[in-house]
Amino acid sequence: MFPKGDGLLYPEKSTMTALDWLDKNTKPETVVLASWQASALIPGFAGNFIFSGHPWSTVNFSQKEEQKGLFYQTRLYPEEAHKLLRDNHINYVFYGYQEKGYGGDIDKYKEFLQKVYSTPEVSIYRTK
Repeated sequence: MFPKGDGLLYPEKSTMTALDWLDKNTKPETVVLASWQASALIPGFAGNFIFSGHPWSTVNFSQKEEQKGLFYQTRLYPEEAHKLLRDNHINYVFYGYQEKGYGGDIDKYKEFLQKVYSTPEVSIYRTK
């Protein structure tokens, strides 16, 4: 009935370990930027807010999805990316397989992102 590779029903162990880190090391009011899969899991498993989630429960969903795409594609100038994070009170950036799939180089934003969690599969950055 449900495919084994469904990332919401059967999340990768590396994703769940990263969510556990968020749960243990962040406050509930923390806002996290992540792709659709991690955004669907973060509130339930880590207890944090997300920048955008379900289309019906996210104000300005299309605009936020476009901004998220530009961020992860690193098509924003660093100043624009930093402003996006600041203006939306984003405290952490989740960087797993889906976020990497956008094809950008997150190191372009290292001036205002500090890596606080890292495995070969998932990294989490705190915003400065």
